[in-house]
Amino acid sequence: IYLRTSPTEALARLGDAVATRPLLVADGDPRAALDGLLARRAAAYERADHRIETDGRSAADVAAELARLVRRWEGA
Repeated sequence: IYLRTSPTEALARLGDAVATRPLLVADGDPRAALDGLLARRAAAYERADHRIETDGRSAADVAAELARLVRRWEGA
């Protein structure tokens, strides 16, 4: 399951804590670093059987959708 979050949303969620993410701050441009990471990993992420869009959603809402998917798999 790919919990998809846009780079804009990911950086907004991180806020000042982005400074604690070495892969994002090494070159001084967290957005460019995140875009690069996502580009390199895109093929792997897209192989997921399911994708859940997380932008603008609460953790509880995403967790509820994830639980529905799990229940569906258990019943299959």
